[in-house]
Amino acid sequence: MKTSQTGFGHRLLPLLLSLLLVACSGNPGGGGPTSGTVNTPGGQVQVALQGGSFTQGPTVTQVNAPGFQTPYGGIGFTAQVPQAGATLTVTLTFPQDLPQGAVLLKCLSGNCTPIQGAQLSGRTATFQVRDGGSWDADGQANGRVVDPVVLGVPIPPDFTLSLSPTSLTVEQGGSGSTTLTLTPQNGFTGQVALSLEGQDGSPAPQGITLSPSSVNVSGADPVTQTLTLTVGQGVAPGTYALRVKASSGSLSKTANLSLTVQAPPPPPDFTLSLSPTSLTVEQGGSGSTTLTLTPQNGFTGQVALSLEGQDGSPAPQGITLSPSSVNVSGANPVTQTLTLTVGQGVAPGTYALRVKASSGSLSKTANLSLTVQAAGGGAGQSWRVVGGYGLGSVTYGNGLFVAVGLDGAILTSQDGVSWTAQTSGTFQWLIGVTHGNGLFVAVGDNGTILTSVDGASWTVQASGTSEWLRSVTHGNGLFVAVGDNGTILTSVDGASWTVQNSGTSNGLYGVTHGNGLFVAVGDNGTILTSVDGASWTVQASGTSSRLSDVTHGNGLFVAVGDNGTILTSVDGASWTAQTSGTFQWLIGVTYGNGLFVAVGVGGFIMTSVDGASWTAQTSGTFQWLIGVTYGNGLFVAVGDGGTIVVSP
Repeated sequence: MKTSQTGFGHRLLPLLLSLLLVACSGNPGGGGPTSGTVNTPGGQVQVALQGGSFTQGPTVTQVNAPGFQTPYGGIGFTAQVPQAGATLTVTLTFPQDLPQGAVLLKCLSGNCTPIQGAQLSGRTATFQVRDGGSWDADGQANGRVVDPVVLGVPIPPDFTLSLSPTSLTVEQGGSGSTTLTLTPQNGFTGQVALSLEGQDGSPAPQGITLSPSSVNVSGADPVTQTLTLTVGQGVAPGTYALRVKASSGSLSKTANLSLTVQAPPPPPDFTLSLSPTSLTVEQGGSGSTTLTLTPQNGFTGQVALSLEGQDGSPAPQGITLSPSSVNVSGANPVTQTLTLTVGQGVAPGTYALRVKASSGSLSKTANLSLTVQAAGGGAGQSWRVVGGYGLGSVTYGNGLFVAVGLDGAILTSQDGVSWTAQTSGTFQWLIGVTHGNGLFVAVGDNGTILTSVDGASWTVQASGTSEWLRSVTHGNGLFVAVGDNGTILTSVDGASWTVQNSGTSNGLYGVTHGNGLFVAVGDNGTILTSVDGASWTVQASGTSSRLSDVTHGNGLFVAVGDNGTILTSVDGASWTAQTSGTFQWLIGVTYGNGLFVAVGVGGFIMTSVDGASWTAQTSGTFQWLIGVTYGNGLFVAVGDGGTIVVSP
C-alpha cells in the first residue's frame, strides 16, 4: 500500500502544476478583467492590459494640461500586477487616428509630463508603467498600479493683436499714433513683421506708411509698441479703412484701423486796417489813426509796426510812427492808436504812405495818406461855428464824423462842416458815441444802444438795462459803455451786451481806453480802471469833484470835470491835479494832432500839449460844448443849441 500511494502522489503533482499555469496564463494579474472601454468627450476608448488586470475603471477624469488640447479627457484606472515592482503594458485604442504631434501624458499632482517610450501609431497608443515607478500614481511597489493617462495634442504657439485707439485723424503731411498690444500664447516668441494694408487685404494707399516694421516678443508678457502712421502731403482727404497685419512664419493676425485724412488748416495770419486812412498834420505836430489788427487761424505774437512809402520806399525823413509794435494774445481783434509825428522841417504836401505790420514771414500793409500843412493857425488853435442840432457827443471813424444828441438825433459828415441828418429809429436822448472794429456804437437814456456800420443805417440793440448810458469807448476788441448808478456794460460785437460789476453806485460819465487799460470817471471824483472790462478797480483821484470825461493820448490819461478840474495820470492809478486857470465846468476832452482839447460850458475851450499847461481858446460860441473829437486833421466839438465848432 505505501508504495502504491507514493506512486500516485508523483503522478498528481505535475497535474496540479499544469492546472496552475493555465489559470495564471489566462488572467495573469489576478481575477479581474484585462480590457475595458470608457466613453469620453471624444468617443469610446478601449483600454487593454498586459501583465495585470483592472481592479477599478477605466473611467474618464478631468485634467488640466497647460499647452495641450485633451480631446478624450483623462483616462484613469487601477490595476493589479502579479508581484510588487512588476511592469504593466497598457494599450489605448481611440475611435479616430491620432492627431499629428499627439503625445501620451501622465498627469500627477496637477503636473502633466510626456510618457517616455510611449508608442503611438494609427489609432493606438501603447506604454509601460512599473509598479512603484515614476508613472505609478501611488508611487509604491505594492502590486497595484494607479494610472491616470491623457492623450495630449500640443497647442501651437500663437498670439493675439489689438490697437488702441482704433481710429485716427491726421492732417495731410502729418502723422498720428496708435498703441499695438501683442499678447503671446502657448509659448510664442520671436520677431513679428508689421505692415499696413486695406481691410480687404489690398495694399495701403500710396503715401500712407507705418513704422516700425517689426516688434520682438521674448517672453510670456504682452508686448506694447507705439505705431506711427505718416500721411504724405499728396494723400487725398477722406476716410480710409485699413488694418495692421502682424506676421511670423505661418502665423498672421490683423487689427482694423480707421484713418481719416484732413486737409491742414490755413496757416496763422492777420488782417490790417486803419481808421481814418488820411490825416492832416501841421509841421511840428502829430496826428493819430486807429490800427485794427484781426488775427486769423490762431495767430498770436508780437507784430512790428513801421512806416514806409506806398511803393515800399523809406518814409520821408522827419515823419515817424509810434508805437513800433503791438502784441496779439488772443482771437479778438486788437486796436492800437498810432501817432504820426511830423517834424518842423517836413515840406508841406501830401504823402502816400503805408503802415507795415510784420511778424516772422508775415507782412501786411495798410495805406495812409498824410497831408502836411505849414505851421501856424492849425487844428485846435482857431475855431469856427458851423451849426447843427442839440448834440451831446461826437466821434470819428472810417473817414466819417458822427454826432448824436436829443430825440435820437444823428448827424454825419466827411469834412466836419457839411452835415447830414440820419434816421436813428429812436427818440431817446443819445449821449455818447464811439467807433471801433468797423462799427459805430451810440448810447443814451433808458439803456438805449444803437449800432451802425456806415453811420447811416442804425440798429437798436438790447442792452439789458434801463439806466442812462452816458459814454462808450472801444479798445482791445471790446466795447465798454458806462452810465448812471455805476452801470458798466461790455460787448465784443456791439449787439450782445453783458452787465459788469463796477463796485460803485456813483454815476459814470466818461470812459476811454489807452495803453491796454480802460479808465472810467464819474461823480464824487470816481475813477475806475480795468484791463479786461470785467474786473474794475477803484482808484484814488484826490478830488470830490464830478469828473465828466476822460481821454488818452501821447502816453497820458487826462480827466476833466467841475470847477475846471483837470487830472492826469500815466498809469491810470496815480493821478495828479493840474492847474487849468478856470473854474468853468469842463465836460468833454479828446486828444489829436499832438494836442489835448477840453470843452465845457459857455463855449469854453482849452488846449494843452502835455496835459499840464493849458491855454484858453476862442470858440466863437457861448453855447455849452459837451463833446469833442479829432479826425482827418480836424477837431470837431458839439453842444447845446445845435452847436458844432471845428478847428481849423
